[in-house]
Amino acid sequence: MLAMIGSYDFNDPNFGNFNVATAGRQPGSSFKPFVYATLLGKNKDQACAKDRTCPTYGPGTTLYDVPTNFGTDANPYKPQNFGQKINGVVTVRQALAGSLNIPAVKALYMAGVTASINTAKSLGITTLTEAPSSYGLSLVLGTGNVKLIQMANAYESFANGGQHYEQTPILKIYDQKNKVLEDNTAAKKPKQALDPQVAYLMADILSDNNAKRFAFGNDLDIRNGCGNNQQTGCIHVGSKTGTTEHYNDAWTMGFTPDLVAGVWVGNNNNAEMSSAAADIAAPIWRTYMQSAIGKTSTDAFAKPDGIKIATLDKQTGRSVTQATINKTVDQFASWYMPMVSATGRNADIDKVSGKLATDCTPPLARQTAYSSAVVPEIPASDPSYRNWLAGMQARGLSTGGTVLPTESDDVHACSDVKPRVTIDGLSGGGPNYKFKVNVTLGTFGTDKPGIGSAQLQVYFDDQVVSTQTIPDSGSYTIGPIAATSTGSHIFKAVITDTGLYQGTDEQTVNVTTIGGASSFKGLTPEDGQTLKSGAISFSWFDNNNGPYTLHIDAIAPIPVTGTNKTWPVLTIGNYVWYVSDSSGASTAPISFFIKN
Repeated sequence: MLAMIGSYDFNDPNFGNFNVATAGRQPGSSFKPFVYATLLGKNKDQACAKDRTCPTYGPGTTLYDVPTNFGTDANPYKPQNFGQKINGVVTVRQALAGSLNIPAVKALYMAGVTASINTAKSLGITTLTEAPSSYGLSLVLGTGNVKLIQMANAYESFANGGQHYEQTPILKIYDQKNKVLEDNTAAKKPKQALDPQVAYLMADILSDNNAKRFAFGNDLDIRNGCGNNQQTGCIHVGSKTGTTEHYNDAWTMGFTPDLVAGVWVGNNNNAEMSSAAADIAAPIWRTYMQSAIGKTSTDAFAKPDGIKIATLDKQTGRSVTQATINKTVDQFASWYMPMVSATGRNADIDKVSGKLATDCTPPLARQTAYSSAVVPEIPASDPSYRNWLAGMQARGLSTGGTVLPTESDDVHACSDVKPRVTIDGLSGGGPNYKFKVNVTLGTFGTDKPGIGSAQLQVYFDDQVVSTQTIPDSGSYTIGPIAATSTGSHIFKAVITDTGLYQGTDEQTVNVTTIGGASSFKGLTPEDGQTLKSGAISFSWFDNNNGPYTLHIDAIAPIPVTGTNKTWPVLTIGNYVWYVSDSSGASTAPISFFIKN
């Protein structure tokens, strides 16, 4: 650390004796780079990124700067850009460089609040100690307190290839006899806090003055500064401003490959400033930086291996097609895979709406169509197929043609309330367990479009032991479920609503007693057994909770009053069967094979 000024006048009788450089203050938009860095690194190590079934992001990724309610009708959250200006389709580069608020909140939604907080912590921010839910999506606009001294330390990693060094305020201390009392001059060992490609892309965006000018004009320009990181013979400087609501805090953070500087402007007592007062943070920072780095050129931010160039459709952010009118060319990390346009060979389809999936489409509702046809790979036996088919026909689109849908999912929204489930009353050492599962449906209740009713499934370890249709929020009885082995076991409840959102809860039980022959379980066919095609006899232990329902793959559920049932014909193939009782309990699934 070269210098620190913590107060205008430390001896001020009213507001002095206070070091604001080490105090917690709201960072405003200067927090946004931590969120965007998280977004650029998302899914980088996931195999699904290679086949485009999970998204990857880069500076050229499209975001939509349009009015959006991220809350609910009863409790709306509708962030606005500075000056309330709306820009429509923008790239990540433009959104961050221009400090647009609406795209930033969308970026946090996609990156994840917890993951973004973890990024900030890895860069040395220690003040975000509350639960992630207490910050919410407004975190990206700087609602969590940080320290100026730590913000400068964090920005260092953008300039340094993602390496993070712990800050060293004091190098060495001597006493009056010139004896060394403390020595911190030994070289520090850094940690790799950001992927080098992510750090480079962040430095590239934050130093792109050409991208900033639509929002800031020349306010952040350094004398002889570079327009972007590709220029030579000029000074490469990255920067980011931040101003909190009501002008309580104003920030400008910036860096070259060799120097980081941060400026905070405000009142020690947190009193509001005028907008004109808030505007002096950038000039103070610019004046200092120009003095500190002089007029000579600096090296560009080092480009790591793997960075590549990609051309995208500027309107959709997907791969270009013959129909593309406007293109955007930008740098991306090596793991980036552009989503294929709707007229290409594949696209993510929303199984509920039958339209193109969006960032708000839940993972379970995504279905990749691997052809140029409009038909996504949803088998006719899938309950969501009729939903998709009706949606296609209602819009006059062919279900066997040669184009994918061009409209985006309008059924799901980022503000949707997800279903919740909790297990209640689960206790004891076995062998039988009977308990309640409390279900709270969200946006997609029984009166919303979807695949029918919500479904509750309960697992004992990895086996489904109960499946119920859920007409509404409420408490549902499960069991008795018989444990067949002692030790630690996990019950898991999963609620899937009509929008294909899911909620889960898990509880562990320690089984000390197991059931005997009366335990509810399947007998024949046995697990892994091979049988000849023809009539097959199914049997199971009676648990005194009949009548029962026999479930066999590809065959409608079969009501049974006893504990056995012969099914006349099963053709060659693999099958899974299980039995459910009147309480909703089920035997463990058993697989068997039919041959000639």
